[in-house]
Amino acid sequence: ILEVKNILTASDLPQLERFRMHKYRPSYERWATLVEDTEKYYRAAPYPVEKLDFHFTNTPDCRSAVKEVKDAGLPVEVVGTGMGTLEINAAGVCKGSTLLHLCRILNIDPSEAIAVGDSYNDINMLEVVGLPVAVANANDEVKKILPNLSVVARSLPSCTPSWSKLLMFHKKPWNIILFSK
Repeated sequence: ILEVKNILTASDLPQLERFRMHKYRPSYERWATLVEDTEKYYRAAPYPVEKLDFHFTNTPDCRSAVKEVKDAGLPVEVVGTGMGTLEINAAGVCKGSTLLHLCRILNIDPSEAIAVGDSYNDINMLEVVGLPVAVANANDEVKKILPNLSVVARSLPSCTPSWSKLLMFHKKPWNIILFSK
C-alpha cells in the first residue's frame, strides 16, 4: 500500500537515547538509510515526502516548534506527540485517513474496526473507529478527548492478553485490529 523511505542522519543514531527514541534503534538500524547530510541527500534526488519527524530533548521546545509550524500556515498536518516529537505530515495524511483508506481497500466499515493508541498522533485514528482503545499509560489528554475510549493493559507491547476480555465485553464481530506503532 505504501512505499516507505526512512532517512536518518548517521550521526544522530548514537543520540537516540537523548531524544527518548532508543527503543526504535533496531528499526532505524534495519530500515533507515543512514546518510551524512539529510538535506543534501534529499536535494540530490527529491521525492514526495508524506511525513517528517523532529525530535526534541524537552517538551517546551517541541510545543514551541508545533506552534511555529502551525502559525506558518503551511498546507500540512502538524502534531506534537507530547513526548518531544513533532510530526509534520502531508495535508490529509494521518493515521485516521490511513485507517479509512485501508478499510475501503478491505471493504470494512470503520465502525467495525479497532484502533489502539497512546498519544496525540493517534487521536484522529481513534476517532474514526467503532472501538477506540488506549493503553493505561496513554497520554491523559488523549483519554479525556475520547469519552468512549476503552483502556487496556499497561503499555502497547503488553496489551495483547487484554484483547479477549475486551472483545467478549463488546460482543461484536470485529474485522480488523490496527496498532498505532
